[in-house]
Amino acid sequence: MARHATTVTDDVDGKGVTLLYHYRCHPVIVEYFNQMMYNGRIKCFRKDESTKAGLPPMSWVDVPESKPEKIGTSWANEQDIETIARWIEDSHEKLTIAYQKPLSEILAVITPLKAQGTKIKPFLIDRLQHCIEKEQIEKMVTGTVHALQGAERPIVAFSLVQHRKDTKLFADRDGGFLMNVAASRAKDAFIVFGNRDSLRPAACDKGLNANDQSTPTNDYSQID
Repeated sequence: MARHATTVTDDVDGKGVTLLYHYRCHPVIVEYFNQMMYNGRIKCFRKDESTKAGLPPMSWVDVPESKPEKIGTSWANEQDIETIARWIEDSHEKLTIAYQKPLSEILAVITPLKAQGTKIKPFLIDRLQHCIEKEQIEKMVTGTVHALQGAERPIVAFSLVQHRKDTKLFADRDGGFLMNVAASRAKDAFIVFGNRDSLRPAACDKGLNANDQSTPTNDYSQID
């Protein structure tokens, strides 16, 4: 809104000024949204080095058995959340040791769809409180992408929810703007959980496909 209201322009992309210097995200993540949204104009000033937990900066966890469920005008997918929960269960100790921080300050779990967003935290509490303090799960940022707007976490897990064969993807409804916000919240690693073929050949898959450092898998062996 502010961009459209201002008279200031850098004569690059309409009204407003684009911040072209980026220091937060890993260069591989920057390359994803740089090519998708900014035609390569963003200049990344972070070193291209291994992440603290050894995770690839961009990766996919294929959930081929996922079953999207229509809830009102939105969608949810319990199989996506279950796969995320299994990954957290197996990875949380490694993450907290690597970052020397509570899990709630390391990981966020987000999605493009409200129905899925409301399911994530209750599901994770029920599924993980036997191994992770309930308080840490309650403090974890979960919900729609906008829950992280203006914030950041070292690792962002993203539940895609839908299948392209079932409906037009909400994640791709805006030509990549939502995926740009989602990926750019992750400092070290952005992990997409969902059916691997669902984004293809969307605009928001082009950079992700080029930077994909993992083989699609449902046992997340490539991101451990």
